[in-house]
Amino acid sequence: MKRFRSKKETFDFFEEQIARAYHKLYEDKKLEYESYLLKSYLLEINISDLLEEERYQRYQIIKTLFSPFLKNKTIGLEVNEIEPDFFELVYKDLNISIYVEWISQRFLFLYTLSNSQKVDSLLHKIVFNQPRIDRFWFWDEFLDSQITKCNRFFKGFSFDYDYRPIIGRQDEEVLSYLKMQIWGGGKELNEIYARLRELLSKMAILGKVRFKEFGDNENEFIISDVKFTGKVKSYGTNVGLHRKILVDLKQQYEGKLTQIDKYRFRWNSQNLMEGQPLYFVFTEPLSEEILLRFLEKTFNGSMPFRLLGIVSQMDKYEYIAHVVDLHVGEKFILQIFPDMVLAYLSEEVCTNTILRLYTNLQHTLKMEVKLENDSEEKIL
Repeated sequence: MKRFRSKKETFDFFEEQIARAYHKLYEDKKLEYESYLLKSYLLEINISDLLEEERYQRYQIIKTLFSPFLKNKTIGLEVNEIEPDFFELVYKDLNISIYVEWISQRFLFLYTLSNSQKVDSLLHKIVFNQPRIDRFWFWDEFLDSQITKCNRFFKGFSFDYDYRPIIGRQDEEVLSYLKMQIWGGGKELNEIYARLRELLSKMAILGKVRFKEFGDNENEFIISDVKFTGKVKSYGTNVGLHRKILVDLKQQYEGKLTQIDKYRFRWNSQNLMEGQPLYFVFTEPLSEEILLRFLEKTFNGSMPFRLLGIVSQMDKYEYIAHVVDLHVGEKFILQIFPDMVLAYLSEEVCTNTILRLYTNLQHTLKMEVKLENDSEEKIL
């Protein structure tokens, strides 16, 4: 495996590979099985417990975060510090190399040229088993906002929903999911996109967008797919634009986390309680059968919700769930009705929990889901 002595040398190599990917796609219309696309993952982390211990410097924190335990066996991991904020992770047994950029004590960027399926599978297991790590979760409106930004040209999208995490069965009689991808460009793509958003608003949700972003001239560009799970896949001529997209996404996302933070319930300086619940509003009420399945499957600790809860029935159509967020291990309360869910956030709960819940409700329920405050104003 190629070893790098600096972050610049690493990114220069990335640029060579994504340019090669672009020319292969342009000339051959397809990539080889082991492609040259640059895949990046945006992660939110909670490492407050590690930061309190002096022995945990960045190198040790990275090693702790990304050492997976699979089937009672440790997968071999070698961590190399390239720069104080840039690390190489080598999983020799899996033939995977990942580069971690330390953005802050809350955010990491991961970069890889390794096989996408292998890396996706590895990160899925790491996130599920490591409570300190969570993904970025890009809800429908957030993804939609990405395609109209300056110097970006809309190139494609996908719609999807997956009802299986709620109904909890995989057999052919009850399979209920939809995946649709359309790539192109120009006026026709915009018209198709607008029509499908209207047509599928109560059935499917935006899962991925593709756009071409230009730099200072037409020879500097990147073509990127941004997926709702916080994965960005790119090819083009300028790797700096790829990182710029990651930074833009992180800044927008961080702003939304800060926005949600003000709704926490907490004691103020006058020893008075302040805060208000967050409302996940459904455009159609859940049937009694689906509501019971929803309660069973959403709070059993499984992916993608990562919530473990004890549910109590308060009235015929009202339930209270005392929930532990498996990302940070903190407790909060959800009040559940057929047409909405109310979240009461404590000071300790990570606000990323709300974005995870919101995004995955959008992807698993056959209806629109909105996030509102006490005044019925949209929050996101």
